[in-house]
Amino acid sequence: MLLNRCLPQGMAVFLSLLVPGIPASAAPVRVAPDADRGLTSVTLPAPAGKLTVYLPSDMAAGDTISGTVVAEPAGASEAERRKNSDTLSGYVIEIDRQPLAVTGGHFRYVVPAAGLATIGLLRGPGSRRPLVGTQVLINPQPGPATGPIELPKLGQGGRPVTIHGPFDGDLANTQMTIGGRPAALLAESPRAAVLRCPDEPLGATEIGVQEGHQRAQGPFRNLELRLHAPKTALQQGETTTLDARIGGLQPGTGSLIETEIFELRLVAEGPIQLQGGNVQAVPIEPSQVGGDGALTISREVRGVAPGTFNVQGTLQAGAVIKDDPLVPGAIDLNGIDGYKDLLVLLSALNDEERERRLKATLKALRQRHADATDQGMKDWLAEKMRIVEKAMDTLGYDR
Repeated sequence: MLLNRCLPQGMAVFLSLLVPGIPASAAPVRVAPDADRGLTSVTLPAPAGKLTVYLPSDMAAGDTISGTVVAEPAGASEAERRKNSDTLSGYVIEIDRQPLAVTGGHFRYVVPAAGLATIGLLRGPGSRRPLVGTQVLINPQPGPATGPIELPKLGQGGRPVTIHGPFDGDLANTQMTIGGRPAALLAESPRAAVLRCPDEPLGATEIGVQEGHQRAQGPFRNLELRLHAPKTALQQGETTTLDARIGGLQPGTGSLIETEIFELRLVAEGPIQLQGGNVQAVPIEPSQVGGDGALTISREVRGVAPGTFNVQGTLQAGAVIKDDPLVPGAIDLNGIDGYKDLLVLLSALNDEERERRLKATLKALRQRHADATDQGMKDWLAEKMRIVEKAMDTLGYDR
């Protein structure tokens, strides 16, 4: 199995205290849906390092999709990492006991029936017992058909950017550029393709997409976000300051116009109180930007009990909360595959409205789960219920 050995930079901006001394083999399997609802990453740890599988988060039963496998070898020296890289390249990743044919870091896959798909990591082609395994959600039905390619106007260096449109699910037929430079493709479904936004060029530039005979090009702003705090472990009552520095706001060929207004979204975890709320959306407007094209937003962090904390930050245009078509007040959870995804989506709402929407959504899910007769649908609904319950627990809401 050939793996792409170039590890992309972090798919989100995190600030956290790392705990040394934990070998890769002891790390848990991590399924991390991205907040922009376009990408799901599955991290599979092994003694030689770890492999991360990137999948489109909207994959549905019957879809032909493409994804990416990235290897990160462990080791303190270059020689050790090279040896572990060779070991990782011999591993086999399977989905529902079907080995993935990975070429150049990419693979194609026909998605099975709705519900949950099991992803496993084996030592080699002759292995039968996975080293590690986990499950990912498969949507019960595809999302609505898309029209022409829709180009995003904003991106954040190091994070995924989703382009919606009619794709064939095969990354080999897709080319994308940012500022005229090829961009790394991560995943594709029949309805969207996901690329990794490069760190450069920063600021006002262009995005281009070619899918077969389809071509699209338009203006694009590439942003940078850096989070910093002097401490990421606090005692009760102790405080520190979180600074979020946003770059790439230079006028370029035109000023930061109204259509480029976006939000800084912060989600904090741990025994702390973040000024403005542990889940918040901060609007960024042209009048706030300095002459150097940068803006720094500061928030006080106060410990409510001894412990470590982390903060995830994302820059994006205001996401629209889709209403459940059958239940007034409930949220359409198609494409939302993790509780952080849901928290970020709700971050612009006030606390009372967030609680109301989550309770209505959980009530609707429970009723549908009780009425469902298909096991795949019951599994899908049960996972969505866990996502809503985790979000409510994080926010301190009663179920």
